[in-house]
Parts: sequence; C-alpha cells; structure tokens
Amino acid sequence: MSVHTKEDKNWNAYLDLYPNEIDFQSISNRSVLENLERNGDNLSIAREVFHWIYFKNEIERKKYSDKVRKENFEVVEETYDQNIELPFGLKIKRLDHVDYNHIDEYTLYLWQLAKNHNADYDGWETSVEKD
Repeated sequence: MSVHTKEDKNWNAYLDLYPNEIDFQSISNRSVLENLERNGDNLSIAREVFHWIYFKNEIERKKYSDKVRKENFEVVEETYDQNIELPFGLKIKRLDHVDYNHIDEYTLYLWQLAKNHNADYDGWETSVEKD
C-alpha cells in the first residue's frame, strides 16, 4: 500500500467536496419537506408558501418585489429593523407545490434573485396539508 500527500494551502480539494450555497439551500429545502412528511403532510397538495428576504436598502427591496410580482408572488409584509445588518425585510407568498420535484425550482430562483439584489433569502415555510 502506498500513500501520497500533497500540500493544499487553499483547501481546494476540501472545498470541492463541501456543498456550495446552492447545495445548502437545496439541503435546507429537503429538510423542511422531511419535517412536513413526518407531520403527515401530503406534499402533492398545492398551498400558500411564504418566503423571507432581507435587503440593505429600500431601493433593492422595491426592485425585488416588482420583479417577483411579475412571477405572481404577493407581497405580504415589508419590515424595517435598524438593529440588523440587512434591515429591510420582505415577506412574500404564492400558491405552489412543495414536493421534491418543484421546491428547488422557485426557491433557488428567489435565492439567486436575492443575491442579484445584494440581499439574503432567509427561507420559506408553509402549512401542513393532509388529505
């Protein structure tokens, strides 16, 4: 048996194995879906899905909300908290399917759009729907 080593000062080998931001969002989505299933949810039932996004300024929040309204999202609430780094909050919702085939499609869209607006997509939640 032989063993080879190579110095990796930039941790490239490790970082190639470590999940990226998109993978983390997808993993988080699956965690929520598994929790819904543990509570008896029928994932095939469409329902309101709520999302939270936080912005550095009101201008970016407005641009984001204008864009998602065109995708049939409804603005539920706008908040402001001067004590946090991204003080301009936005809560949106839309009727969607939350099954494993659909969840990444729209959450990753919202996540990437948030990145494009210097914002943080903070996740989603929904109700448990049973037959």
